[in-house]
Amino acid sequence: MLQINVEGAVTVVKHIADSHDTSGLSTGRQEVLYGTHNGVLGQLFLDHQSVKQGWLLKPSQHKGDQPYHTTPYAH
Repeated sequence: MLQINVEGAVTVVKHIADSHDTSGLSTGRQEVLYGTHNGVLGQLFLDHQSVKQGWLLKPSQHKGDQPYHTTPYAH
């Protein structure tokens, strides 16, 4: 079993059958998108040996900011 820590309790998981990833992380891997109870949205790439974090969107904590800010790919 593979595990990865995410920022909050996952409430939604969506498998993406036809990835549009351009980072190269999806090669030979399954792409999964998830959402958490606290508004974090994330992308994961899974194969039989590992889980890799793709992009991560976190809700902004500052009034007047964009609703989300991004964290780039974590290679």
